[in-house]
Amino acid sequence: MDALRRACVFVLLAVTYLFVLVPVGLVTRLVRDPLDRALRPEARTYWARPRA
Repeated sequence: MDALRRACVFVLLAVTYLFVLVPVGLVTRLVRDPLDRALRPEARTYWARPRA
C-alpha cells in the first residue's frame, strides 16, 4: 500500500509540474524577459546598481 501511495504522489506531482508550472513559465517568458537581456546599442553600459 505504501508503494501505491508513493506512486500516486509521484504521478500527481508530475502532472502538476507538466500542466501548471511549465505553461506558466513559458507564458512568462513570452510576455517579458525576466533577466532583461535586450541589446541596447545607445547604452553606454549595461551595469545596473543592485537593489537594496
